[in-house]
Amino acid sequence: MTQVAPSEARPFELPGHVVMRSFVLETILLDIETGLYYRLDAARGAMLECLLENGTITDAAWVLSRAGWGERGELVDELTVLCAALEELSLVGERTVPASATRELARPRR
Repeated sequence: MTQVAPSEARPFELPGHVVMRSFVLETILLDIETGLYYRLDAARGAMLECLLENGTITDAAWVLSRAGWGERGELVDELTVLCAALEELSLVGERTVPASATRELARPRR
């Protein structure tokens, strides 16, 4: 069984003060607290979207690898570098509420 580094297994999300919008050629991240925006090229934007949809670096690397983006190990490395850079800018953070709880909260009650 392969040992997973803690950073690869941490679930990531956008903090409440960050808004993300994807376009054809780029993804824009806006920090509404500072008014600063950041641009990711299309590939890095797609990687970030995959990470946010799948939660962890490990899971996102697996999905991207299955989609033909490259070897899983290399994708883990690329996603780790991307997350470290975005985390340093406070543009991503560790998920504080499990995704399943978020989906549960979003369901209307009858």
